[in-house]
Amino acid sequence: MLRKDFQEQLDVVKKACKFKYLRFHGIFHDEMGVYKENSDGSANYNWQYVDAVYDSLIDKGIKPFVELSFMPKALASGEQTVFWWNANITPPKDYDKWYSLVNNFVRHLEERYGREEVLTWYFEVWNEPNHPVFFSPTKQFNDLENIDEYFKLYEVTVKAVKDVCKGYRVGGPATAGNGWIKEMINYCAEKEVPIDFVSTHTYGIETISENGEDLLYLGRNKDFIIDDVKRICEQVRTSSKPNLEIHYSEWNTSWYNKDYIHETYIQAPCILYNLKNLEGTVDSMCYWTFTDIFEESGPPDTPFGGSFGLINLQGIKKPAFYSYKFLAELGEVELENNDADSWACMDETGIQLLLWDYTKPLQDSCDEIYFSKDLPSNKGECVHIGIDGIPEGKYKVQVFRVGYSCNDAYTEYIKMGSPKYLSKCQVEELKLKASGQPVFEEEFYIEKNKSFEKELQVKENDVYFIKMIRSIINIR
Repeated sequence: MLRKDFQEQLDVVKKACKFKYLRFHGIFHDEMGVYKENSDGSANYNWQYVDAVYDSLIDKGIKPFVELSFMPKALASGEQTVFWWNANITPPKDYDKWYSLVNNFVRHLEERYGREEVLTWYFEVWNEPNHPVFFSPTKQFNDLENIDEYFKLYEVTVKAVKDVCKGYRVGGPATAGNGWIKEMINYCAEKEVPIDFVSTHTYGIETISENGEDLLYLGRNKDFIIDDVKRICEQVRTSSKPNLEIHYSEWNTSWYNKDYIHETYIQAPCILYNLKNLEGTVDSMCYWTFTDIFEESGPPDTPFGGSFGLINLQGIKKPAFYSYKFLAELGEVELENNDADSWACMDETGIQLLLWDYTKPLQDSCDEIYFSKDLPSNKGECVHIGIDGIPEGKYKVQVFRVGYSCNDAYTEYIKMGSPKYLSKCQVEELKLKASGQPVFEEEFYIEKNKSFEKELQVKENDVYFIKMIRSIINIR
C-alpha cells in the first residue's frame, strides 16, 4: 500500500474510474506493526503505518472499506499462514485482547479522522472464513467448527466497534462463493448481534476435472455471476433482516491470480455485461483488484501473468481499465433505452452512450491455455444508433473502442513474443497501444427536432463509448 508505484497507480485509477471505496487485506498484519505485547503481556499498539495508509486514501478522496484482518502473531492462537507474506489465519488466543485491539484501533481512527468521516466507512470482519486457506481454528478444517468460531470472532469484533460508536457500520461474513449468508443473518437475529450489511465474494469460474486434474474454465453459464448475486439478494430480502445492505467485497471473472482472462479484451465487455444485469440489485460490487502490484503469490514474474489488476506491473492499462473508465464518464441521468447491452446517459456536458457485445468464447481448453493465445475476434454485426430529442446546437462527437488489438495491450504483448522482461521502449510502445485515444472524432450541428444517427461495425467482444459534447447551444 505504501509503495510509490502502487500509490501512483491508485492515483491513475481514482482519477479515471472514480472508485469511492478501497478494500485490502492485512491491516493487522505484522508488517503494519500494529500489535506487540510487553513483557507483562499487556498490549503495545502502534498506528504509524495505519495512519500512513489511511491518510493516503483520504487525501485521494477514497474511503476505506476496512477489512479487519489478519491476526498479529503475538495475538494468534496458531501458526497457520497464507500468502507469500505469511498472513496468520488463526483466531485470537485471547478474545479480550482482540476486543481491545479492535476497539483501540477504531478509537484511533475516530480521533484522527473524526466521527462524521468514519461513519461513512465500512468495517468488515475477516476475509473468507468459510475457506480453510483463510481461517483455521485448528489444523483440520471443519465447517461447523469454523462457522461457530467465526460467529464468536464476529460478535466480539462488532461489540468492539460499536462500543466506540453505535452508528459505525459493521458486517460480514466476507465469505468465498456466496457462503454463510443465511446462517449469518439467522445467527445475528437469534443472538441479537448487530449487523449493518452482509458481504460475500463471487467469481465467474468453474473447476472441471479432466484426467484426474482440476482445471479452471470460464463459467459455462454466461450468467454464472448474475445468478449467484440474484440468489443471494433473494436470500437477504426474504430473511428476518430484509433491509440489510449487500456488498460483494470481491468479484472478478476468476479467483485465480494467474488466469489470463484478466489480461484479455474479452474481460472488458464481460465486466459491463455483468454490471448492467446487476444494476440496482446490490449496494456495491468491489472489483478485485485495481493493480497487478499484488503479492499474494509473491512478486509478479512476467508483465502479463494473469493477475487481477486493471493496470499491469509496469503501469500499462488493460482493457478492463476502460470498462470502469467509461462507466465513470456516464452522466447521472440515464436515458430511456431498450437495448440490454448498452447505457445511454446525459449530463450538462452532453450525451454519452456505452455499448458492447459480450460473446462468451467457446473454449477448447482451460483458461490457462486458452487465454494465453492470440484470440482474434469474429466479425460481429453492424449496429445502428439513434438518439432523439437532442437539444439544438454544435456538438463534438468522440468514439472510443476497446476490442481485439485496440486498447488491447495483451494481444500486442503476445505478438512481441511474450517476453519475460519488457524493455523501456516496449513498455512505452504498449502504453501507446493502450492509451485510450478516440478512434473517431468529428464536429457537426444538430438542428431543432433532429436526431443523431450513426452506424458502427461491432465485432465480438467489442466495447464502444460515444461522447457527444455540447460546445454551443442555440435553442430557439
